[in-house]
Amino acid sequence: MEQAARRTHADGSPCFEGTQRLPRRFRACCKAFETATLRCQFDIRFEWWAHYRAWFVLQPPGTGGGGIRIRYCPFCGARLQGVGQPGGRWLEPELLED
Repeated sequence: MEQAARRTHADGSPCFEGTQRLPRRFRACCKAFETATLRCQFDIRFEWWAHYRAWFVLQPPGTGGGGIRIRYCPFCGARLQGVGQPGGRWLEPELLED
């Protein structure tokens, strides 16, 4: 996917709208989830963080930043593609600071 031109918010923070962070060969479970991967972090945005091999709901910098890990689509309930089992264990939801 072609990346959008870099934009900033009025406070100078970067705007991620129109950009995506996805696992390889990603296919969205539903249109609503696919759309949410393109949104700004000040809206409800989902991103794939390869380091954690997990999906996250981004938290805006003004609220502490980071993200909340998710395993299932909040729109259709499907298990999200790419979620692995590092060390043979599931990664539990937790608040992380990036």
